[in-house]
Amino acid sequence: MTLRTGMQTLIDTVRGYANAGTAEWTIETESSYITYWSDIEIQRVLDRHRIDIVHESMDPVLSYSGGSVVYLTYDLNYGNIESGTAVFKIEDVSGTISGWTMDYARGIATFATNTSGSAYYWTGNTYDLYGAAADIWRM
Repeated sequence: MTLRTGMQTLIDTVRGYANAGTAEWTIETESSYITYWSDIEIQRVLDRHRIDIVHESMDPVLSYSGGSVVYLTYDLNYGNIESGTAVFKIEDVSGTISGWTMDYARGIATFATNTSGSAYYWTGNTYDLYGAAADIWRM
């Protein structure tokens, strides 16, 4: 298993929650050593607490600019999302779009221009960080 690039922030957060060092203990197998809690091992625990989201509707957030209603931000209704375009995308009815920035921890997408409240959908992975940290504590 290789470490996915969009996982580092999630791994670091879980490591902090669980107070898990990078080499607390090691298990010897027939062909190698497994070190707990390497980033790979924390990713494995996180993957057990992953929810795969496919084409989920995003909620537009109404705001005002110069007395006019504008829609620049959308709430994904999930936080702790794996970052990176390999696993995360935003779409409209015609396909994948660009022109947005993402707060993956809070699940908030911000568009560069007013979207007029258009319908957008997202696909990606979200994680239960507290559940993963609890598993690490139990192990």
